[in-house]
Amino acid sequence: MASNRDRTKAGFPSTCWTLVVSLKEGQKTSSRDESLSQICETYWFPLYSFARHRGRSSHDAEDAVQGFLTSVVTGDYLARADHEKGKLRTFLLTGFTRYLKDLNVQKNALKRGGQNSILSLDLMQAEEWLEGEEIQDTETSLDFEREWALTTMRTAISQIEKQENQSGKSSARFKILSRFLTPQSCDGFTREEAANRLEISPDACDKAIQRLRLTFRETVRELVAGTLVDPSRDAIKEEMEQLQRALL
Repeated sequence: MASNRDRTKAGFPSTCWTLVVSLKEGQKTSSRDESLSQICETYWFPLYSFARHRGRSSHDAEDAVQGFLTSVVTGDYLARADHEKGKLRTFLLTGFTRYLKDLNVQKNALKRGGQNSILSLDLMQAEEWLEGEEIQDTETSLDFEREWALTTMRTAISQIEKQENQSGKSSARFKILSRFLTPQSCDGFTREEAANRLEISPDACDKAIQRLRLTFRETVRELVAGTLVDPSRDAIKEEMEQLQRALL
């Protein structure tokens, strides 16, 4: 278990780039496995989406992501990271792009569900998230940036929901209020309707939404900060702006 000082307010180990530096120096941390797991959980879908947009089938993209993340977790990939680049996602995307170029999926595919699978990829969920997007062979990394932003937001919402449940608050209440965290989820859903469902006044509903949005922004900010080698105020601000641009 990670100590309290190893965790951010969002509840995640603040070890994304800290982990990279410690591995370069040959150090071991108590939260190493948890941190590696968090990196995989955070980046598997952006990487999967990137592979799909590069023309890979769903199964070939799955194999590629599994193979690459296996090299990240079990090899010395992170130990070779140049922390001067500053952004973990840039480092991972660069490595994954090279991995795809060198990979012959048909010859080197991992056995799905075999011993080498380091995490379970929900392909049905992944394809649902990709539904409506044009899958084509392209060299752009814009889709990766967008999916990174969306995954960060999904992770923040999931973490807040977990904290709300642990505090004894109603899960149904959170699901209603959380619809106002993203433009897509609140489309066609009014605050008046939310207030009626929660059986509270519109003013109380507005305040609850505002509090949740502040928590959401802080959680996203914590997640973003954890991916920077130097999480200064300006660096975090730049990343938050990049996240917003990626969603446009």
